[in-house]
Amino acid sequence: GHKMATANNINTAAPNGSSSPNGGVIKNGSTNSPTVGGMGKNGFLVLDCRPFIAYNVSHILGAINVNCCDRFNRKRLQQGKASLADLATTKEGKEMLKKRSWKEVVVYDESSDDLTTLPTSHTLFLVINSLVEDGRHPIVLVGGLQSFQAT
Repeated sequence: GHKMATANNINTAAPNGSSSPNGGVIKNGSTNSPTVGGMGKNGFLVLDCRPFIAYNVSHILGAINVNCCDRFNRKRLQQGKASLADLATTKEGKEMLKKRSWKEVVVYDESSDDLTTLPTSHTLFLVINSLVEDGRHPIVLVGGLQSFQAT
């Protein structure tokens, strides 16, 4: 019984791009990349820490956009008044983060490659910090989306 339920959830959570022709898939991404549904199941999440507008243009397939680019949200995250799930910009994203069934989490922004020089107010820093406080060991995509797309 249980396996069926998860399979059904995946179908509803991740339509296979039929509704939007270029459903935010990275232009050079292969079509068999894991969908959002598949990601949570494999025990890892990808968090996009860029503004929602940038996320809409292109993102890593299945990534969840976490909006802490505005000062208000950043402050709430810093003070522990908001969780990453609260800041996720999509319903699926919120649900995935709330489920907490994932073990690994990959975090990226536009182009950060040196974490030692990140200001503590930086979005990426805040997201990583929030994950570490949650007992997670986030993996950072060095060079951000720019170098990911370049490879």
